Amino acid sequence: MTSNTLASFVIDRNHSTIDLLVAVSGVLLYFALKQLTTPHAGQSLPLPPGPPLKPFIGNILSVPRDGQWELFTEYKCQYGELIYLHGLGNKILILNSMEAVNDLLDKRGHIYSHLPVFTMIGELMALEQSMPLLPYGKEWCDHRKLVHAALSPSAIKYHPIQEELAAMMCKDFLDNPEDFFSHVRLTAGQIFLSVTYRLTVGTADDQYITHAEDTMAVIGEATVPGTFLCDLLPIFKYLPSWVPFQQEAKKGKYMIDHLVTMPFNQVKREMLGERQAIILDNAVKYPATEFKLERFLDEPQTVLYPLILCPGKHLGENSVNVLITSILQYFNILPPLNGELAPAFGWHLLRSEAKAELLWCTVVAYDT
Repeated sequence: MTSNTLASFVIDRNHSTIDLLVAVSGVLLYFALKQLTTPHAGQSLPLPPGPPLKPFIGNILSVPRDGQWELFTEYKCQYGELIYLHGLGNKILILNSMEAVNDLLDKRGHIYSHLPVFTMIGELMALEQSMPLLPYGKEWCDHRKLVHAALSPSAIKYHPIQEELAAMMCKDFLDNPEDFFSHVRLTAGQIFLSVTYRLTVGTADDQYITHAEDTMAVIGEATVPGTFLCDLLPIFKYLPSWVPFQQEAKKGKYMIDHLVTMPFNQVKREMLGERQAIILDNAVKYPATEFKLERFLDEPQTVLYPLILCPGKHLGENSVNVLITSILQYFNILPPLNGELAPAFGWHLLRSEAKAELLWCTVVAYDT
């Protein structure tokens, strides 16, 4: 090794060491500034209990990626209804009972309506425009009015669509009972796409359904604490694009954007006369949302982003699956159900307005 090569090696090594020291110093400076700028007025008040702390990282990494609800159920028996997790600058309060949820988020919602900031899913994947992540304020209230107008229980105009698709699902159960999971997936996707965009799909493997499921899987993984380092150290969001989590963020951002624009562009191509998406109908009908048609056509994300995390499709799909599983597991609920349905309707198609007469069926549905 020549003297010039050795000198170059030493210089490169020194540069690497300096870069490492600068990065570490930046992280330490970030935490120091955050500690200095954080109000400490309530520091003397005791915080809720939580799992044991570890040096530097606290206890936030004690939450697994899968089955968090099972661990939180165990924590409720051990620590109570309120559980406090923190570490690496992040603080999480887990509400482990409906009483705590209603007390803090309903009765005192004007105080605790601020939503957490997710660096990965919110900033890097650009989902901060969605209603579950949108900061409480005028824009959030406008979107809430729009969603309430379109999806409130009073919107009975959706019932014929649901009745028709439910009847088709029951027929599919009889024709191909071995594929009943696919039938439920298809029906849930059909209801969501029909109500939101008035689009129709024929199979559970349609691109609209599969892409939505893949996107929700990416979103679900990205919201788990500790999955990505940038959520623990937000300053890392400025790292270059070749860093692995930046590649994941780029992929997730594309999938989320495609989830909105793919069906929207299809509707836009077919929008003739009455062929308009229902969410567009409601947005035009309720000017209180300050909805602008031109802005919607140019930037569909401004209206549709707040809706894509609404749990409509997955909630309906999971509810039907749980109901079927419960009926198969607890056969004793079948006789009362049949006893209530058969005398009143026989083999006739059920209608939504008959729900008031089906008390036992309603109780079973609510329990599901």
